[in-house]
Amino acid sequence: MDQAYLDFLVRWEKQDEWSFFDLTGCPRELLVHLFQLAELSKQCEIGLSMEWLTFNMTPVTKIEHELIGWKNEIDPPSNDDDPTLGEEEATRQLHEQQDRYHCAEAWRYALLLYLEYIFKSDRKRRSISVHRLVRKTIDHIRSCRRTSQTQKQLLIPVFLAGSETTDEDMRHFVKEYCAYWGEKSRYSMFNSVPVLFDEIWATGKWWGAVIDSKTRPSSGHGQETTQLLFG
Repeated sequence: MDQAYLDFLVRWEKQDEWSFFDLTGCPRELLVHLFQLAELSKQCEIGLSMEWLTFNMTPVTKIEHELIGWKNEIDPPSNDDDPTLGEEEATRQLHEQQDRYHCAEAWRYALLLYLEYIFKSDRKRRSISVHRLVRKTIDHIRSCRRTSQTQKQLLIPVFLAGSETTDEDMRHFVKEYCAYWGEKSRYSMFNSVPVLFDEIWATGKWWGAVIDSKTRPSSGHGQETTQLLFG
């Protein structure tokens, strides 16, 4: 997806009765940052491969500040009771809003984790900031109920956090998440992620290197490129 198409979708969302969140679980502002960070990471990798080229961190720092200061519009409901609602309906709405709130927060912290690891950390050693953001991301994912389809939209945050965690309980959670939604949704993408986890955890390799090894075109004639889908 190029920038022009993303800009078109953003304008379309503002004019129409649909939202990026309803389609993907990721709010529009965060989806735009995801696109920007992916593009910047390509440029950063080019810079790392060249001796005399220095990557400019200014746009990364700007995105980081915007992510930290981002206001989640799906705020948890207030403590005030709505007298027009019955208890059952009020409770249903409360839980749905909580699910949506924690889903958006999981995306926010997953993007901060991505930014921290790709642009600011030494990939040979995870900083405490990486571990903190992993915990934040997984805690918000856990807070979305399994009975809600909202949690199904969090495979990318699950992958980013799961790849970096060294905690056995969290590793069990992310694999169990994939198993549950793989069986429930019948989407193969949920079943491909645990295979990546096993290799990442066993080898200690950066998840980007593992994905590259799976998707890089083979040198053999007529070999097709493998594609990995995360949402």
